[in-house]
Amino acid sequence: MCHSLGGDAAHLSAPCSGNIQGLARAEPGAGPGWGGERGRAGNEAEPGAGPGREGERGRAAPPRSALGPARPAMAAAFTALRVLLGLFFFLTGALKLSDWLSADLHRHMASEFVRFAKVFPLKELGFVPEPGRYLVAVGWLEVTAGLLLAFGPQLLQEISNFILSVIMIGAIYTLLALQEPLAMCAPATLSLGLLLLLNIRGYPAAPRPKFE
Repeated sequence: MCHSLGGDAAHLSAPCSGNIQGLARAEPGAGPGWGGERGRAGNEAEPGAGPGREGERGRAAPPRSALGPARPAMAAAFTALRVLLGLFFFLTGALKLSDWLSADLHRHMASEFVRFAKVFPLKELGFVPEPGRYLVAVGWLEVTAGLLLAFGPQLLQEISNFILSVIMIGAIYTLLALQEPLAMCAPATLSLGLLLLLNIRGYPAAPRPKFE
């Protein structure tokens, strides 16, 4: 009887061990079926996700080393140009107002404004300024606008730039009306060009709204 019981136990344990071994063999196969597919999906998704996000960020934002040093240098150059140009107009206006800096230059300008008044742009409308007042008016405009251009806030800098540009256009018109050589127009033309350069590139752009 014991022998038969042992045989029956052996027969019962054989299917169990076979099932356990089958499961053991099935587990490595389940990985590719479930976890393997997930692993492959994750491995395929990760390379695509990285360039999709970080690649776009890299293209949208240029490296700071390429643009960073250039902008402060350009801003410093325009600031120096604006200050020097403003001081230049301040000095030319002071020469028109007083002979303290140079008596000879003041007398020369006073005599030139006698000629300038004869071809004043509004002469056709019947307005001819008195040469002395014309000289003083232009002198005060240049002194005030020159100081504001050099050291004033940005709004007043832009207004001063416009006023000085109008004065330079009037100076070029006056010299051409008097049939002066073109070389005489060079200082006014150069000054006008620098003023226009400052007006176009010399002031920081207004910040854009965040939703843009």
